[in-house]
Amino acid sequence: MKKKQEPKYHCTNGALVNRETDRPISEDEPVMIFRGQDKHAVSVLEYYQKLCKDANHRDSVDERIKAFKEFAREHHGRMKEPDSATVYA
Repeated sequence: MKKKQEPKYHCTNGALVNRETDRPISEDEPVMIFRGQDKHAVSVLEYYQKLCKDANHRDSVDERIKAFKEFAREHHGRMKEPDSATVYA
């Protein structure tokens, strides 16, 4: 993954890896990714930010919110409610 897409993680051999610690996220740990074109993402991120106690983390979330808002401004026609296919066994 490009650093612009997700500054905290990169992808190595199909795993999400923390850039700072170089440790992968365990395969049994759920992960949810919000895309820039998701019209609900900014609202969810803003709510999440309000719940954060750590100032550094709040600042990091704020940077992602700014990036999502910029994407929405530049790509208004691509904004939508995603139509995810459910792939559960």
